[in-house]
Amino acid sequence: MGKTVIVIGAGAAGLMAGISAARCGAEVTILEAQELPGRKLLVTGNGRCNLTNTAKNLPQKYHGTGAALAQKLTEEFGSDDTLRLFGELGLLTQSKEGLIYPYSSQASSVLDVLLAELRRWNCKLKFSQKIERIIDHQTEKNNANRTTAANNTRFSVITPTWTYSADALILACGSKAAPQAGAIDSGYSLAKSLGHTIIPLRPALVPFVCSRYFTEQEFAGVRCHAKVTLLHSESGLWTDTTAKVLSSDTGELQWTQYGVSGIVIFQLSRYFTDAPELDSKKASNDSKQARKRCNHTDPVNYVLRIDFLPDYTRKRLKEILLRRAAELAKEAPSVLLRGLLNGKMIPRILSRAGQGRVPKTCGELEEAFIDELIQTMKVYMLPVTGTKSFDQAQICAGGVDCRELTSRLESKLHEGLYFAGEMLDVDGPCGGYNLQWAWTSGYLAGQYAAEEMPSGN
Repeated sequence: MGKTVIVIGAGAAGLMAGISAARCGAEVTILEAQELPGRKLLVTGNGRCNLTNTAKNLPQKYHGTGAALAQKLTEEFGSDDTLRLFGELGLLTQSKEGLIYPYSSQASSVLDVLLAELRRWNCKLKFSQKIERIIDHQTEKNNANRTTAANNTRFSVITPTWTYSADALILACGSKAAPQAGAIDSGYSLAKSLGHTIIPLRPALVPFVCSRYFTEQEFAGVRCHAKVTLLHSESGLWTDTTAKVLSSDTGELQWTQYGVSGIVIFQLSRYFTDAPELDSKKASNDSKQARKRCNHTDPVNYVLRIDFLPDYTRKRLKEILLRRAAELAKEAPSVLLRGLLNGKMIPRILSRAGQGRVPKTCGELEEAFIDELIQTMKVYMLPVTGTKSFDQAQICAGGVDCRELTSRLESKLHEGLYFAGEMLDVDGPCGGYNLQWAWTSGYLAGQYAAEEMPSGN
């Protein structure tokens, strides 16, 4: 008989951990707080489940205290290993520019093959299991009398109705992001009860909320291609000399009533939540024009710099606009931008470029106005005051401090206790990287937990 392994959490990482441990000969029980397994997995990729990403630089994509750990482990069990394993489980896949999806385009297919494999190895799945306490019998000598675990087992996992015993324990409880998909944050409490540090949680892969001066509501519903750069200013003043670039990305930008969303924003959001908050009320004369351009009067530490035409240089745009202005001399200036921007955006772009004064015809446009128009389209400044809540976040940044784990995902505080998945302080960008971390950490934690030999660093 192999080791008894309990996995807490039946999400992507927990299910993979159970399969891996069972394949190594362990007797596996998975405990899940919800009534059904894999609820969050079912909604990933808009229900299509972006399994992984075949990018060659996958290991370098992770952030948090576990970034180096994630890099090491995804080199040990990466996207090729994930595809090979799911192929063994009978899942056909398709690739779309390196993003891997099930061939059925249904996340339920991924969950179905995982559950089938668990049944094949006679793993037990127990649902609606709220964990009240975890006891490590080797380090906690004053064991509660209510436990029925045998004295020679390492761990007792206590629920309101039962006490489970195990030689090894894997915490794969997920995070508090997307609670509508069943996410809960009880795993952090369990980790803290065992002495582990929790890096503060922040929403990641989440929309931005703009300041109370946000007046672009008429853009709501517009999707456009743009290069977006997140800037931070310690003084809260938006000048080229005070702003620091935190990150930049190019892709689809989606406008909302409260701010901006879309993949390009999700990729930047973790840098916003990871940046230091600075309380500054300074003001200076050289910032007045910048604040006026952004419809902003109070210092704000974060701003988005948007380039609506990243594929065109200023020189090329000027050539196009000057030529078209001459050809359309009797037309309204709005016609000049019809081939460049979404129609909803044109009035505000023109107004901002002319600071509220826009010539009536293209023939009246001076070269200086053309230059200002290009500046507005290439450097559209938008203040940001926060992100949406965990309700709209795809993942969390923060979690269990990975510096308290060995390179085998084992707790340095409790031998035989392992961690996997999103509850760790590891996060990646959109594109299958976070699910790959779930598969990687789950597979390896299950393997390590099932081993009979003593674990080490």
